[in-house]
Amino acid sequence: MIVELFGCSGSGKTTLAARLATRLRQDGVTTHREPARRSSVAITARNLAIAPAMVLVVVASGAMARAHLAMTWRHIRRRRLSNLWTVARCAAAARISGEHLLRMRRSKHLREIVVVDEGILTTVQLAFTGDTQVSESEVRALAELMPLPDIVVWVRSPISAIVDRTSTRLDAPREMRTLTKTELWTRTQTAQGAYGIVAEVPGVGDRMIQIWNPSEEPESDEELNRTVDRVALEIQQRMSA
Repeated sequence: MIVELFGCSGSGKTTLAARLATRLRQDGVTTHREPARRSSVAITARNLAIAPAMVLVVVASGAMARAHLAMTWRHIRRRRLSNLWTVARCAAAARISGEHLLRMRRSKHLREIVVVDEGILTTVQLAFTGDTQVSESEVRALAELMPLPDIVVWVRSPISAIVDRTSTRLDAPREMRTLTKTELWTRTQTAQGAYGIVAEVPGVGDRMIQIWNPSEEPESDEELNRTVDRVALEIQQRMSA
């Protein structure tokens, strides 16, 4: 079973994914966590190096997978980005799509939970985060082609909190490190809107768990643990259904 956390950069996915994987293991559930790769020149170079192999994985996975990657690339090229970031995003989309499809193949033969905080739903952010407005029909069309994980956990947070976290993170995505807070707000707002549309697509909502990560820090670990406990319980109930 694949459990993917998705949401904007800075919403708290990585922290929650780590806690969730630990909680599931404590409950005796065989759990493997695949953390997101930190943005760096080395990661971009790796994406470019393995992109051709991952494209072959996508091509071999059927018409829907091919159409999803092709549509993702088309939307990335339409964003008002430099050539460098266009190529980098396209390579990242290929790598994420190929890895997700390989993960799906493995999960069919293993009785375990794989917790992912950079999975196939990240292609929505790659495709639509930019300076231009996105249409609901375009986002829905991309989501309907997406090979979905078994459970999606949408980590939501106020835009102001995401902007504050992203602007102060040392490991923020490189593409965002030179942006002003106003530019970060615009990009985050676009991504939040796109994710909201995805959440309403048939087939996504019925496998979704929502988490609200507020602007203020939790008063104690107990608050965060209660959220993690709730999600872990719901995942195990769905696993045994």
